Amino acid sequence: MSVCRNTLFPRYNGLRSEYRVREKIAALRKEKGLSQYELADKLGFSRGKLASYEQETHEPDYETLIKFPISLRFPA
Repeated sequence: MSVCRNTLFPRYNGLRSEYRVREKIAALRKEKGLSQYELADKLGFSRGKLASYEQETHEPDYETLIKFPISLRFPA
């Protein structure tokens, strides 16, 4: 599996990867001291949508995944 230049998430191909998306999202959000509401606002969607990613009831598509490093101010 190829990896994106940023190491937050592997290149998304619709399959679960060795990185658990929900764990990464929650951990990075908490590391930055953001609530679900605050991060969802930065990403431009609802807290419920973010919560569904953290709880793995839905998986973000690639376009959504690449918003996380930008919103959390991680280098690409």
